[in-house]
Amino acid sequence: MLWIIFLGISCGYIGYRSIHKFAKANEAYFTDIFGLKHGVPSHLTLGQQLLALDKDLVKQRFNESIVINLSIGIRL
Repeated sequence: MLWIIFLGISCGYIGYRSIHKFAKANEAYFTDIFGLKHGVPSHLTLGQQLLALDKDLVKQRFNESIVINLSIGIRL
């Protein structure tokens, strides 16, 4: 579910309702790639996950991964 949220935000979708619209538009892909038995999560479930995220920790880990990738020569 976090990958769906991350991909939605990366594609410019902000907020749990718009991320859900993105997920529904790509439901066949997400269901296949992530093995979702019941399709993509509801907008309420996505909203709960967004509220539960420690946004400072996510930002810190993301920035750390960029530094690591750059230090080993991966082109982004």
